[in-house]
Amino acid sequence: MNVRRSAAVLAAVAVLGAAAPAAADSSPSPTPQALPSALYGDTDPQYDGVWRQSLALLAQHAAGVEPPKAAVGWLTGQQCADGSFAPFRADPSAACDAKTMVDTNQTAAAVQALAALGGHDAVTDKAVGWLKSVQNKDGGWGYTAGSPSDTNSTSVVVGALAAAGEKPGEVRKGGRSPNDALLGLELPCTGKGAGAFAYQPEKDGSLTANADATAAGVLGALGRGLLVEPGKGDGAAGSCVKAATPEQAAANGAAHLAARSPPRGICSPRRPAPRTSPTSATPPTRWSPSPPKGRRRRRRSRTPGWRRTPPAGQRRAGPPPTRS
Repeated sequence: MNVRRSAAVLAAVAVLGAAAPAAADSSPSPTPQALPSALYGDTDPQYDGVWRQSLALLAQHAAGVEPPKAAVGWLTGQQCADGSFAPFRADPSAACDAKTMVDTNQTAAAVQALAALGGHDAVTDKAVGWLKSVQNKDGGWGYTAGSPSDTNSTSVVVGALAAAGEKPGEVRKGGRSPNDALLGLELPCTGKGAGAFAYQPEKDGSLTANADATAAGVLGALGRGLLVEPGKGDGAAGSCVKAATPEQAAANGAAHLAARSPPRGICSPRRPAPRTSPTSATPPTRWSPSPPKGRRRRRRSRTPGWRRTPPAGQRRAGPPPTRS
């Protein structure tokens, strides 16, 4: 796989990176000097160690680089006996207990990385089994087991199911699939945020467009994971159409994101500096408006520090305007 394609297939990693975890176990946070040598990054991994490691392994795989065995071993060693993953376990030899804060995002990311590398079926099968066990009745997943479904968590789990060889649309709980959950989190085509996905419903049940959730929702609705191949469309953004299928929901989300893109890219063009006349040796004299009664008119210049007396050897440019 060449470098150009590697950049394309990993575009989704940056999109879903914002779904990074926000909970950890009660293990003491390690100091930078105590970090495992096989762990990528030098910041505190207590909240995103497994997530970060998974993305690093996926990036290497996409670029055709074989990750170090120690790095892969660190990731597999973080799995709990029930198949779930916590963000960071300082002592992997200690069994997970009720205080170990496992979550769907870490687990799904680890599944995607290990499935891409291959040879870790026992680990991924157990993790997928745990993910299925914590699916919500609306067909989606929340960040932790039992928490309300959100677009980002549902989408990253969909990616894990697909990576492990499952058909996400057929993974159901209470008769509902992840597609049902995602369709329920997309804003209608009428009104503000048409076609976008919300992260979660507001307290009053309304949906608010969220760009990060929309990017995740597009991938989830298409049944894709963090590692994707470029699409085969014509590249043109369509209009929002009432979504009856996950594919149409994905198209609506993509159209919403395309409409929000700045016309000239992320950076605004730099405004050129104002030009000065190359033939003017002396800054022009400017005159203030008529002063209040009893005060004298004060000359002012564009050049700070020069008011009444011009620099030595220079003449004042032009006489003051005639009083009317």
